[in-house]
Amino acid sequence: MLESNNNQESSNAAKSSHRTYQTGHAKNVYNFETLLNYVTAYGEIYNPAKEILKKENLQILMAQAFHNLSEVNTALSTYTSAVTAREESFMGFDTFITNVYLTLKAFEPSKNVLDDALSYVKKLKGKRVVPKVSLEEITALSENEKEVKYNSVAQLGYDTRVENFDRLIALLSAIPSYKPNEAHLSIEGLKAKYNDLKAKNIAVKEATTALSNIRMARNKTLYFPETGLYSVAIGVKSYVRAIFGLFSPQYKQIKNISFSPKKF
Repeated sequence: MLESNNNQESSNAAKSSHRTYQTGHAKNVYNFETLLNYVTAYGEIYNPAKEILKKENLQILMAQAFHNLSEVNTALSTYTSAVTAREESFMGFDTFITNVYLTLKAFEPSKNVLDDALSYVKKLKGKRVVPKVSLEEITALSENEKEVKYNSVAQLGYDTRVENFDRLIALLSAIPSYKPNEAHLSIEGLKAKYNDLKAKNIAVKEATTALSNIRMARNKTLYFPETGLYSVAIGVKSYVRAIFGLFSPQYKQIKNISFSPKKF
């Protein structure tokens, strides 16, 4: 966990993040902050024997939770940017591949070569492997943590296109007569295009992995049995009820502060 002197910095960083990206998890953290404010106001009367329920440890846990929320928001932003950049790099790709094929055809290669090239062109064009998804839809999917299913399908599609493009370039490289004057259609130009597409594809993979790992860290802070924010919050509410009573003003202050568990 973070040291207690980082509490305010972590809290402020998370508060500046877009809460809409993490509605469910953020609600738990901000409600925990509200709960801690009430507990702090109880003064020395709030004095649990259980170490994890002590106010100083609640402060540390809250700081860690805000830090995790901020990290997830940053990773999510990186992920959506990477997905958008990859989508943009493939814009107009079908037309580009058509032009590559027509350029090859102009050099009058053998029928077998044309047939081989056409087979790659067909694999690289046509129906979208996955439906086009807007940035808002990607964010919504990711907020609900459904990007794994979407991304597994999308990733397979992009991996296949990049691989088939590389094979097409290899085919063209073996044709001595293929020497177009247009730089972007030359072997060097095609390789540059391939390297860009591959780099953008790898960036999405890396961003997906990073987001998944950071979410696991957040989930551990929030939902790990006994030490997670959810369990601790329930413990705090139970302790306040025990020392002040079910019908006390103090317990009425906090009893409706809700916390939601996460199923793994």
